[in-house]
Amino acid sequence: MAAPAPRGVKALAAEREQVRPAANHARMPPGIAQKLPPAFRQLPMSTHQQIDTITADAAKREARHSLEQVSRLLQTCNACHAAYRFGP
Repeated sequence: MAAPAPRGVKALAAEREQVRPAANHARMPPGIAQKLPPAFRQLPMSTHQQIDTITADAAKREARHSLEQVSRLLQTCNACHAAYRFGP
């Protein structure tokens, strides 16, 4: 049996859909985008898609599945931050 979702997950998911679906994510200034490696430019869309999937799946109230999804997302974040850094 799936563990109950934390209170407010459905409300947060609904609010998130109204505020920022992946298709409407903010665009970075073109001057910056041109200077970034192509692989890096693809990462935000992939990350947003992962977040959208987590949000949609949260309504299923399957805590173990949600934790696995968040774990994979954090691994993606950590890998990106390790590979791409500003500075010398």
